[in-house]
Amino acid sequence: MRPGTGPRVHPNGTSWWVPSARASGHDRRMTASALRRALALIAMVVLLGVFPTGVTAASATDTDRDGLPDSWETSQSKTNPKKVDTDRDGIRDGKENPDRDSLWNRSEYLAGTNPRKADTDGDGITDGKEDADGDGLSNWREQTIGTYPRRVDSDYDGYSDKVEYLAGTNPMNKASHPKSTTPTPTPTPTPTPGGGGGAGGWS
Repeated sequence: MRPGTGPRVHPNGTSWWVPSARASGHDRRMTASALRRALALIAMVVLLGVFPTGVTAASATDTDRDGLPDSWETSQSKTNPKKVDTDRDGIRDGKENPDRDSLWNRSEYLAGTNPRKADTDGDGITDGKEDADGDGLSNWREQTIGTYPRRVDSDYDGYSDKVEYLAGTNPMNKASHPKSTTPTPTPTPTPTPGGGGGAGGWS
């Protein structure tokens, strides 16, 4: 029996058990294992942005429930995080479009663009016409069909948003997708006049 453990007898005749002040090896292993799992989960959430569906990195705190996180309203859209319609014009802050680039504030948030600049990266293409995830659909188009502008396959069903959009299936419903797809054939190289195979022989 380890020191500090074992039964003790009270002067009134009753007894009780005094546990060890030191955790057993088994207890320490269980505690370390639980701590590692907790740290791994935290790392996954922070580094990969893995949140429950619909929560995204923004739903940290959205006091007025307008689809925009409080911190983003304060720093980016400059709207009141405690008021759904800051300017009282009948349009929710999430659907305002202060820079007139065809994207609502909510879409700008999802696309990672500046809601107060029509062309965030200054490349001559307005944010609405940009394609943040490179899936072949502009940010504006993703807004109109309700998909995520920075996710090629919004519902993770194996079919890109563009493929589903063109097929007429729901890109936000994993159970809805094209029954079959035909791979696009790779074009056959066309030989240049007088050329043969090898470097410089194909256009």
